[in-house]
Amino acid sequence: MKQINASVMISYRIDGEKPFFKRVLCLVGGLSVAALFAIACYLSTPTFAYSDNSPHMTYRVDVYNASILQRIIHYDFGMPAVVRLYRVEPSALLAESQVVDMSAGNGSISWHTAPPLDFNEVYAGHGVLFENIPSECPTQAPPPSCLNRPETKSR
Repeated sequence: MKQINASVMISYRIDGEKPFFKRVLCLVGGLSVAALFAIACYLSTPTFAYSDNSPHMTYRVDVYNASILQRIIHYDFGMPAVVRLYRVEPSALLAESQVVDMSAGNGSISWHTAPPLDFNEVYAGHGVLFENIPSECPTQAPPPSCLNRPETKSR
């Protein structure tokens, strides 16, 4: 078994320029990686713009402004956005669009999911169409809001 000289070990720890410098480098490197990760998340995440509910509060459309990277890719769009369609209860994401230009069509949401315009479609802006959306007023046991108010809502 090899013996270690205790005086050499103590002098290395007390003198210790190399271990302290290595700790600082590790700390700076770790913080740099975390900062790069945070910047990448910021550049690639869309931000919430506005939301609209269906006439009978069954569905919700959320519009998100495109991320900085998506804006660079789609530089020719006036108002690049991502549109998501949700069912409210139970909560579920039903559909999500690609990056679309919401400047055409004024960003309006048009619901066609309840009588008299029960086409099972939702329009968002000029370029987004969600199809085959279940009706808000089913024929079996319709909710009370469907019985006396055949209305449509457009923003």
